[in-house]
Amino acid sequence: TISPGAVAEWCDALARSLRAGTTLRSALISIEPTDPVLADRFQDVRQALGRGATVSTAVIGLHPDATTRPRRQSPHLALAAAVLATSGSIGGPTAASLDRLAGALRLRVADGQERSAHSAQARLSAHVMTVVPLALLAMLAVTDSDVRAVLSQRTGVVVVSIGLALNLAGWWWMRCIVTVRT
Repeated sequence: TISPGAVAEWCDALARSLRAGTTLRSALISIEPTDPVLADRFQDVRQALGRGATVSTAVIGLHPDATTRPRRQSPHLALAAAVLATSGSIGGPTAASLDRLAGALRLRVADGQERSAHSAQARLSAHVMTVVPLALLAMLAVTDSDVRAVLSQRTGVVVVSIGLALNLAGWWWMRCIVTVRT
């Protein structure tokens, strides 16, 4: 996937080039993104610009095409494509638009990091609540003959299986709750 930080870095490079006096078309042709996935997606745009397409037409290549192989669209790249297409067709202060876009993408990165930091305790709790019962069952099975006797019976296996299923369901649920989506 394409991270918002990679798109922000690319937008900064484009804005610097525009402030230095190059046109948006020249900046898009000359500045290659440093992120390899973004650079791969951007190759079609550079080729279209090289063949004489307008900027607004060329950046359509950043959107997935239904007729070719399916690509998962990055919302960050879609936002950059919209800004570039608008700037290419309408004009105006493109460097300022790219700077604002880069700032918004950096805020997305910071928000994701903050959510990750705030959910660290919940992730640790989920790991502890998942591992401790399994470790305790293993320890008791090794050290206590009564536990081994119960585990050798059908009802004991059923009870342990239900417990393992509930433990797995709890782990999955906690994972869904604390997973950071960017």
